[in-house]
Amino acid sequence: MSSDINVPKIPSQCPSGKDNTTMKTMTRAATFLAVCTALLALASCQSEVRPEAIPTSDSPSNASSQGAVKSDFDGGFWGYWSDGKAELNGYDIIQPRYGQKRPGRAVLVFVTEPYSRSRHVKVDYYDRNNPDHAMALKLNHVRKFQTGIYDYSVMTSVFAEPQRDFKPLEITFSMQEWCGHVFEEAHFDDKSTIKLNSYFDGESGQTDLK
Repeated sequence: MSSDINVPKIPSQCPSGKDNTTMKTMTRAATFLAVCTALLALASCQSEVRPEAIPTSDSPSNASSQGAVKSDFDGGFWGYWSDGKAELNGYDIIQPRYGQKRPGRAVLVFVTEPYSRSRHVKVDYYDRNNPDHAMALKLNHVRKFQTGIYDYSVMTSVFAEPQRDFKPLEITFSMQEWCGHVFEEAHFDDKSTIKLNSYFDGESGQTDLK
């Protein structure tokens, strides 16, 4: 599949110095919202497929808990998304960077997996009686493109909880290129926060969302 996709600019321009902080924050927020919107739209489209199946973890060692999961995740959505497989979508993209349009590749990976709300990690064994555990729908959005002689590698990950109206659990962003790398994460707990760790001076910090 080939298409031209104009996606938001990535924070930090190495050759030209530090960008405006407000603009970078708005750009990252727009990226988060765009990916969340895509995630919700896809889930809505798939919600009526194969209602006879029940969800499973992608870990074979978790088979003993599968029967107990059924009452929590009955329905067409889980019939489609609990087969232990991921959905992959590949695209040719045009990525604006440094005032030019850069050709590249993007991959969208959708998959379900057990998740810890407090530790923000994938858990090895899902326990439906553990209030800290959730079954999350995860999207990994990977972009790779080249500017001049060096490469950019970018990934945004979105974790949402389908059984709670797709409430966001976590969003992470990472970017690597020859100048350095950036990692940003947003957690949606009782006190939601965004944390940014950056190689570039003046960019790192934490923002409380509420």
